Amino acid sequence: MISATRHIASFAQLARGKSPLLAPKVGWYGADHAAARPTLEKNGRLNTFGSFRQGIVMFDAGRADPARLNAAITRLEQRGVLAAIRSSYEAP
Repeated sequence: MISATRHIASFAQLARGKSPLLAPKVGWYGADHAAARPTLEKNGRLNTFGSFRQGIVMFDAGRADPARLNAAITRLEQRGVLAAIRSSYEAP
């Protein structure tokens, strides 16, 4: 999350930094974005969304309280929900 006191003047500056990028999955966002995309993905800094609603939810999650998120993850683990999600993505 970019601090309110930090100013980013260019995409190249964003790409060199450590801040994550939230962007739509489809579309052309320029040569700088195209060039930086593989590195952003490799470093886990590119978060994409398919719909406007999903983007807003993801944006809000970036501002969420980490302690509340960790508590929610723990509850999901205890109920076996995360294990079920993980197994649904495993190769057959």
